[in-house]
Amino acid sequence: MTGAALALRGLHVEVPDGERTRVLLDGVDLALAPGELVVVTGASGSGKSTLLTYAGLLRRPARGEVLVAGAPTAGLSERARTAARREHVALVYQSANLLPSLTAREQLELVAHVRGEHGAAARRRADELLARAHVAHRADALPARLSGGERQRVGVARALMARPTVLLADEPTAALDPDLSAEIARLLASAARDDGVATLVVSHDDAPLAHADRHLRLTQGALVAG
Repeated sequence: MTGAALALRGLHVEVPDGERTRVLLDGVDLALAPGELVVVTGASGSGKSTLLTYAGLLRRPARGEVLVAGAPTAGLSERARTAARREHVALVYQSANLLPSLTAREQLELVAHVRGEHGAAARRRADELLARAHVAHRADALPARLSGGERQRVGVARALMARPTVLLADEPTAALDPDLSAEIARLLASAARDDGVATLVVSHDDAPLAHADRHLRLTQGALVAG
């Protein structure tokens, strides 16, 4: 796993299920290289979103390890984990999760502000990313005035604004029609290859598979070749 942007080692997750526990992730190993796009599919409830939750350092595993940019995270304090997540990880959600009171451009500028970047340079980068996502003409629009596809493209651009090492996308095309799904999939693939971002997508949709370097299936807690 040397040189991996993201590595999961022996990741094991169990959840309560009545009087028993159910294993969602059973010693999962996975490594993503910079610029690699991996798509994980699986049945509903198989643990795909859980996989992203732990890969994104949103939860601390009871067993196993997550390494980001080659650095282990198990021993980090919560503050240090938050800093590592902010520095290296970006997430794209099914619903885009845009802030309703901010324009498309302001969504991206807020990310820059959190990272300590301000002024004209941040604005230029925001506009460049919106242009790459083909929503530059909607830079001053609030989310309520954007279509579903536009909101999702802004969400991807916002994720890239953070200059992440790792991009995690949870069902990013699920609510879109086939043409828009294909467009979002191409945008994620471009982020991986052009920016060298290790990209992990979980999806029910076939659109991201067309661009995948690897297709894995999550079944009975294990990742297997798709």
